[in-house]
Amino acid sequence: MSGLSSMRVRFPRLERRGAMWGRSWTQLMTASVPLFVMLFAFMFEAFGVLGVVLIPGLLTMVVALTNWRRESVMVWAMHFWRFWRCRAQRQWYTDGIPEVMKIGELELPGMLAPLSIHETSNELGFVYDPHRKRFSITFRFDAPAWELTDDPQRERSVAGFAGFLNGLGRVPGLVLVDLRARRDPSDSSEAVTYMQHRMGVGEDEVLSWSQQQAVAAARDMQLVAMDTSYEATFTLSAASLRDQRFQQRMDRIGGDLQSAGQVLELEADSIKKSLTSAGVHNVRVLDATGLRLAIRRGFDPFTVSDRLRAGEPVSRVSAKQYVRPLRLEAHSDHVRADGAWHQGFLVMEWPLSDVGMGFLTDLVDDHGSYTRCFTLQIEPIDKDRARRQVEKALTDLDTAEALRTKMGNRTTRAQRKEADEVADREEALTEGHREMSYRGFVVTSARSREGLDEARVAVEVAATEANLEVRLFHACQAQVLITAVLPVGAGRWKR
Repeated sequence: MSGLSSMRVRFPRLERRGAMWGRSWTQLMTASVPLFVMLFAFMFEAFGVLGVVLIPGLLTMVVALTNWRRESVMVWAMHFWRFWRCRAQRQWYTDGIPEVMKIGELELPGMLAPLSIHETSNELGFVYDPHRKRFSITFRFDAPAWELTDDPQRERSVAGFAGFLNGLGRVPGLVLVDLRARRDPSDSSEAVTYMQHRMGVGEDEVLSWSQQQAVAAARDMQLVAMDTSYEATFTLSAASLRDQRFQQRMDRIGGDLQSAGQVLELEADSIKKSLTSAGVHNVRVLDATGLRLAIRRGFDPFTVSDRLRAGEPVSRVSAKQYVRPLRLEAHSDHVRADGAWHQGFLVMEWPLSDVGMGFLTDLVDDHGSYTRCFTLQIEPIDKDRARRQVEKALTDLDTAEALRTKMGNRTTRAQRKEADEVADREEALTEGHREMSYRGFVVTSARSREGLDEARVAVEVAATEANLEVRLFHACQAQVLITAVLPVGAGRWKR
């Protein structure tokens, strides 16, 4: 047994002699193909092709010239062909007129991945979040009919707005809606010029008493119509577990970014019609240039306004330079972006009593050299989740009522009102209405730190007059600025 355990068996190996440098003809031919392709690409200055085939070509040469199995060379060749084909299609597709073109990227603090700005062939601009697979489109419109005081028009506008909110449930994959009312500063001379132009009076003509009063009011209030902007950002998700209609529509067309652009164009037309029927005038969707300019204006409204008033043209090149702020400092109670200081507030309490249509006018209008932006975020709640919340609230109310009856305590008016509100929610869900959650933000901007303190006092006073309770955010001012002001559909996220 000891002799058998010490026995060794050796199989004879054939000696392999290569054609050159110890390599076979198959190895040399496999390695020479990518070498010649890279040389020809360099000679004819096809640097795009060279960048595509450089790394796969070098890997193919390394695999071919080593003493590995020949099957591995074929596997590497197949991998190289698949990579080159997909990469070449992505690189060379922009030579024609693509359906969706990538314009640029935007890195924001707190986001897990940089956002990309795209534009379709029909000039529809949208912001894409690759981490959360969200698409955001922004509409800009004139003053809506929701602030009118005439009773018939007010009734129609209220009914139209209620129908618009109820119709949000039919938008596929909708996760967030941002409604923004923004007022930028204007000087007295511009207000006077605007009022004179509106009344058809020249600069050298003598004004009547009524015209003088109108000009004086414009000078005091500094409310110029062209400095007021209304925006609505709709954010659609392709990764929603509850609502997968957006992803399904993408998959029917192709499932890539090009198909997402086509679906967004169809949904943009539908949303535009819904806004028009809800009493909104002159609805227009922003293209990539408008998105970049809106983002830049959100970071630094004063520099952009000064450049626009100076007559600087806003082209694609200049708008591309507007996007990123050169300096962004986040503090506990404010944010500084280039030449602007920002401060964000959260609406903690809404009016408990009935208010008029224009109760937010004093909160939106600015009366100084600063910008104020009011943002209302509307988030649709899933029907099953809303039904569970209502059932839990009803159970808690019934338990509390039974406990009060057993203890001999009376039911207060506030408790009865809370029970009526929960009953109204249950009735609305039974009738098929979509339940929404609302969040309000107020962001004010000034040219200096001292002006920001003055703007904060004005915001708190205006909120008190509007029967609102606002509270200053601490330690998350940059997130508030991005969520409330920028048209990117950031919403809520975790660091």
